[in-house]
Amino acid sequence: MNIGETLKNLRKQNGLKQAEVALYLGVDQSLLAKIESNERTISSTNLAKLCALYGVEIDSLSENSDLNLG
Repeated sequence: MNIGETLKNLRKQNGLKQAEVALYLGVDQSLLAKIESNERTISSTNLAKLCALYGVEIDSLSENSDLNLG
């Protein structure tokens, strides 16, 4: 599983919509959609924010995905 799929699964597990997470990050929903589909990489800052939001450690993401930070 890649990082985008992992982030998408975490978002869904937390019952959040892309628009809600995009607002939390301060980015356009279209950018989040591209991150979740691996068309764009996620910044380390936004990855840290998502980990805090989802209650996971960055290390646990890298164990379950091909971590590629922009």
